[in-house]
Amino acid sequence: MRHRLIRPPAGWLFAGLGVGLVALLVAGCEEGNVLDLKEGDCIEELPDGDSVSNVDIIDCDDEGANYQVLNIVTVADGDYPGTAELDVEAQENCDPGTLTYLAPSEETWEEEDDRAIVCFGEPES
Repeated sequence: MRHRLIRPPAGWLFAGLGVGLVALLVAGCEEGNVLDLKEGDCIEELPDGDSVSNVDIIDCDDEGANYQVLNIVTVADGDYPGTAELDVEAQENCDPGTLTYLAPSEETWEEEDDRAIVCFGEPES
């Protein structure tokens, strides 16, 4: 079960973007599958690499909370659309303030019926 980690292409800016990102390690986090993320969940850091299956979910009030799920975009059923089309879906449908997003991999699309693009922004204070 893997999601593809996609960062917005260079030059893709949402209104209000321009925030430096800092990843802090904090004790007391809970590992969760990316397929189980829901709006309002917070994570401390994005994993390295271009794909991810688990993330550390933490309390959004924790000072180590660097990313919060702003919204989840559901992609229409059908054949796997490819990364370019998923990029377009995210750019058109993620909330303003989105810093990065996770999109289905071809593997999760086919094997898990994964149709969710998870849009991350800064945690609400």
